Amino acid sequence: PVQNGSDHSSCPSHPQISCSTNKMFQNYMDYTNDACMNLITQGQVSRMDVVLANSPRRKSLTTSPGLLDPIVVVNDLGIRSIVTPGSQLCPGMSTPNLEVRNYGTGMVTSTQIRLFKNDVEVETKNFTLSLNQLESTTVSFTPVSNAAGSTSEYKFEILQTNGTTDDNSLNNKDSINTTTPQQTSLPIAELFNTIPATWEIQNPDGLQTWTLRTAPGNSPTNQAMFVNFYDYEEIGALDRLVTPVFDLSSATTPVIKFDRAYARYPGGELDELSILVSLDCGADLSLATEVFKKSGTALSTAPTTAVSFTPSGASQWVTETIPLTGFIGQPNVQIIFVAKNDYGNNLYLDNVLVLSDETTDLTITSVLEPSPLFCNPSPTPIIEVQNLGSTIITSFKTITTINGTSQPPQLFTGQNLIPGETIQVTLNTTQLTNGENNIMFAVSEPNLGTDDNPANDFILMKQIVNASTDKIPLREDFDSDFSDSWIFVSQNIEEIWKPESTNKGTSPSYPAFTNSNIGQQSWLVSPVLDFSTAQEGGLFFDLSYGKRSPGSERLTIMASTDCGITYSDVLYDLTGDQFATASSTQSWIPADDSQWRREYINVNLLAGEPQARLAFVVTNDYGNNLYIDNIEIYNDDNPFPAEIESSYMVYSSSTSSNQFKITFNLPQRQTVRIQLYSMSGQIMLDSDFIDTLNQTYTLDLSEQNSGLYIVRVFTENEVGSTKIFSAR
Repeated sequence: PVQNGSDHSSCPSHPQISCSTNKMFQNYMDYTNDACMNLITQGQVSRMDVVLANSPRRKSLTTSPGLLDPIVVVNDLGIRSIVTPGSQLCPGMSTPNLEVRNYGTGMVTSTQIRLFKNDVEVETKNFTLSLNQLESTTVSFTPVSNAAGSTSEYKFEILQTNGTTDDNSLNNKDSINTTTPQQTSLPIAELFNTIPATWEIQNPDGLQTWTLRTAPGNSPTNQAMFVNFYDYEEIGALDRLVTPVFDLSSATTPVIKFDRAYARYPGGELDELSILVSLDCGADLSLATEVFKKSGTALSTAPTTAVSFTPSGASQWVTETIPLTGFIGQPNVQIIFVAKNDYGNNLYLDNVLVLSDETTDLTITSVLEPSPLFCNPSPTPIIEVQNLGSTIITSFKTITTINGTSQPPQLFTGQNLIPGETIQVTLNTTQLTNGENNIMFAVSEPNLGTDDNPANDFILMKQIVNASTDKIPLREDFDSDFSDSWIFVSQNIEEIWKPESTNKGTSPSYPAFTNSNIGQQSWLVSPVLDFSTAQEGGLFFDLSYGKRSPGSERLTIMASTDCGITYSDVLYDLTGDQFATASSTQSWIPADDSQWRREYINVNLLAGEPQARLAFVVTNDYGNNLYIDNIEIYNDDNPFPAEIESSYMVYSSSTSSNQFKITFNLPQRQTVRIQLYSMSGQIMLDSDFIDTLNQTYTLDLSEQNSGLYIVRVFTENEVGSTKIFSAR
């Protein structure tokens, strides 16, 4: 299209077109035989001038080497490209190779080139050449050692050409940064209880990527790697999870096994999981072999859902087994799990197992019972074991060690545990002491032989026996000593909740800002709560969290009805992306009430239970500190209780003109007395209400005559009277 008012004078052969006078564009147009075949309007020229002047990526183009006449000299050997190393490099010895080109007018017969690694001179080498103008060749240096798990910078510099100083120094230097992945031996048995330090997460767009999350499988607290496709709008984005390098030189029957879980989002999204096998340590992924690829319906392991997917249990997982026999003899093998986003729903990966041959490997995956804190000093543990080997396991032993003392081993026979399968095992009753106990559960002698991977044969944990009690209604502000009733505990030697000063006084805080151990968990466990007389229940608490990307802590609240042995009900399960009250790159400490949010949970399922317990469990993601405070439990399930500033309030019911409410807001439970008088002085009600804290009581005057009445309320610290009017 031609803009009205354009200057047509600059293109004689096309008078209706205006050409650019920009120097860079003019150079390009001069390069063509018919510059005016590039149809450019005045408005487009102005737009290009603005972009070139202001765009950070394009601003340098106006002074780029493309605007300069080429340098033509006699002796000019230049670096055309670094052949090796590339951005990825296998562990061990590698040979640096450099492609050089004769950019001069004279023949190049010799050169001297220096090689640096991490700014340390490795070699200065003379090469004999025979290059005419614009001819190229590759020169090689002495092999250099590269340590697994390292990052290095290689620099090349041409020092001499034909025995003298090179006439053009602009093309004499080049460098490249290389990464050498970690190396490991087989078998690989990764359960993702934490993000493995020897694996690599490649996140090209810097947005959503592989991370750790609670994903119920054979246990409700199972951890797995996942990609949040549900909130990932960058369609087509690839995120890679890469194993260390391993050796299949002497393998006989190599295989990879893994568990996956995925549910589609309604609408036909094609989220995808593929698996590549690289033989060059990821240097060129175009050469990697694809051994697995599923998307959409084929990838699904659970019903389609429009909510963010989390597997509910073992039935929503699938185990895949892929032979690797085509790679026998290869010394530098890597497995690359590639997640491709289509803005659908979440993908989970767990229990990755890589075997080189027939392997016997039995592991403990979790302790199902008891939890970290409970009442009974004589629990009966239940553990979960999994066959991570390639042979069927028919028998094994377990050993329990309590506070350094080993208990008699137990022998389990008649099993038929196939590779990848998981079973639950009930152990002998243990005898613990009140307070903290250090426990080790171990398996040994699978098939009455040797376990090929003893590193995963045991679990160390703490178990606390604590029978402190309380009842509802309840209010805990953590400003006085609570250490005997509300307990901080982690199963291993991990960061735990701790009391911190905030604008609300003392608040339990989880210090995620300084904890780089992603996946660690800490529990804040309530005393034993008596709900036996309650018909309803509501839980309120204050929460403060300043999100620091990319970390996003997870808060799970679970309920127990057996004094803490098991927590079968999940009441609350959200990540920091969902409950954050602010964003902060600094260590988070709430400073005012606007940085807190009030959360409500219906706990009617605990009504009538005499030995209930609540556990606030935080899962670390190296994000930011999380705080809770002012936990209140009501004996009704109203999510919007009356808010009052005084110790009590009498007010009319919203549903009836002859019903009235009395709501209390007392600092601690106490017995209150409520009296109701008619104007003639007749006592209509005179009752004591024990353990009153935050309850709301109803006065029903529907059977009384219309008129004025007086309500008198007696608490421990005050007596008050309120007039009310009932109309029939």
